[in-house]
Amino acid sequence: MSLIKGCAVLLAVLLAGCSNQQTANEENFAYAITRRLEQDGHLCLGLRAWPIDVDLVQRLRGVEGSLVALEVAGLIRGEWMGSGDAFLEPDARVKRYTLTDAAIPYIHQRPAAERRVRTGSSAPGRDLCWGRKELERIVDWSGPLRLGEYRTADVTYRYRIADMAGWALLPQVQEAFPEIPRIIERAATDRRQIVYLSPTGWEAGKHEE
Repeated sequence: MSLIKGCAVLLAVLLAGCSNQQTANEENFAYAITRRLEQDGHLCLGLRAWPIDVDLVQRLRGVEGSLVALEVAGLIRGEWMGSGDAFLEPDARVKRYTLTDAAIPYIHQRPAAERRVRTGSSAPGRDLCWGRKELERIVDWSGPLRLGEYRTADVTYRYRIADMAGWALLPQVQEAFPEIPRIIERAATDRRQIVYLSPTGWEAGKHEE
């Protein structure tokens, strides 16, 4: 996106604070969606419990595949734990994967309220994140509709991916985490967000299509 477009989005967000926050307009909707993306727009892998131990049964189920991709990318390191030979007595050993120093810039402490890209779990923990959603522009909107005491609007917008990690573009990582290329592709399409009017202004709900 060009610098001019980026400045236009930023200006719209800033102007929302100066206008009537209850007015249904592009500036207020941009401000609402921007705040929502700041809260839950982090794009993470959903691997929150570190270190991760993988035993024989898990390896046979293919659990280790995604971890191997991250190890190749240099983000984690695998070490055999326990006694016995890893090949002669595989059921007596587990492989423990820990984060490396290269992963530190991508660690995000995720509160319980945030969604997971991979698992959908709401449990807190340290996650590896490869980017974040950022509002590009408001495309259109319909409404607002009045439902009793409530007013809602259906906003169409587009986002871009900011701070994208280079390792997220590696073929082995995208193969292990197919959500990554899908999310990148969706960034070029229109998205829908329901916004509602609160006493302090327009807010974006958690439901997004």
